[in-house]
Formats: sequence, C-alpha cells, structure tokens
Amino acid sequence: MVSAVAIRDLSDWKEHSRRAGLSQAITEDRARAKHRTLDPKRILIVEDNIDSARSLAILLHEMGHRPEYAINGYAGLAAVKTFKPHVVLLDLGLPGMSGFEFCAHLRRFEEGKAARVMVVTAYNTPEDRARSQALGCEVHLIKPVPPEVLEELLR
Repeated sequence: MVSAVAIRDLSDWKEHSRRAGLSQAITEDRARAKHRTLDPKRILIVEDNIDSARSLAILLHEMGHRPEYAINGYAGLAAVKTFKPHVVLLDLGLPGMSGFEFCAHLRRFEEGKAARVMVVTAYNTPEDRARSQALGCEVHLIKPVPPEVLEELLR
C-alpha cells in the first residue's frame, strides 16, 4: 500500500526514500535516468506554488530534461513563446487565469500547438477531468504525482 507523502523539494524526496529503504536505489536510478534520457524535453511547469514548481523543476532536471516554470497563466503564455516547450505540466487552480483558460489560449500560439499538456492538480471531479480532456490535455494527474509516473509519461 502506498501512502501520500508531502514532498516539498528534492531533500524531502531523498529523506522519504531513505526512510522507506529506497535511498541508495533511488539515487543510483536517478543518476542512471539522467544519462538514459535519450530525448530530453523542454518542460514548462505552470504552477502558482513556487515551492512545488521549484521542486518539480529540480526533479525534471535530474531526469535529464530542461524545465522552466511560471507562477501564473499569463507568465506561462509568455514563456511558451520564448521557451517553446515540448510538454506543459499545468496546475488548474491558478490565480488570475485558470489552468483551463491557459490551455484554451495555449493552442492559439504556433509555439503551443504541438505541446503535450499534462494536468497536475488537486482538482479531481469528473467535470474537471472531462473539461481537461475536452481542452486536449493528454493526462489528468492528481497531486502528488510519484516521480516514476512522471518519468514514464515523459518518455
């Protein structure tokens, strides 16, 4: 049985892994994963919780990807134009412009048309999932997302 654990940053993840008896294996696996990533991707994280955004960026960097983050939908859309992400990891509960609105605007930009959008949120109603799917989101993940799940989806 897997229990939910609040992971705020990489040190929390390492501590949780150590307590679970996974530290050495996780460390070795992450080191191998960084070199195994044959197709590193530009990944834009659109997340208003700065600690979550930074932690996710650290994790993705360790996997061998090139992450950037934006703390709201407006900054995210600006980043799309310059960063040209392959993947967008999108929170739905953003201030000012919701993740749903961001997603609708994203497809209007040439740089955003081909981006894979993966929702990473606490919103878990059937309506939220249906709306994500209708907007072309590839997957609707509920926080916290295990690193192994992200790694597999990003292949």
